[in-house]
Amino acid sequence: MPQGSDSELAFAPGDFDILDMALRRNAELLLGAWAVKRRRQLRLPYPLADPESLVALINGEEFIGGGYRILPQDIARYMPLEFFPIDSDEALIDRVRIALVRARQESARRKFRDLSISLPAQYGEI
Repeated sequence: MPQGSDSELAFAPGDFDILDMALRRNAELLLGAWAVKRRRQLRLPYPLADPESLVALINGEEFIGGGYRILPQDIARYMPLEFFPIDSDEALIDRVRIALVRARQESARRKFRDLSISLPAQYGEI
């Protein structure tokens, strides 16, 4: 199998449609990229010190996008202090992605735990 060098994996401005297509297939990376875009729009300086510093990205309000519903308090819940400080765009994308994966996993566990299926006694409990 051919191995590509990092320079072969580089994209040019004309490749935007390809990168956009790829990001739209991974909501966590798409939202990480969006977080960087918002940080730049708001001119928030690095380092970002704590979860509260990210609440501005969603204007302190509920955010719905990429298949996620994010409340301001969710940021602190899924981005613990160990994630901070965030000192670069790359780190912001990584931390947002990890936080969203954590949120998705917790949601799946909660849905599974909350299932109330009545089975005959011979099958036991779920």
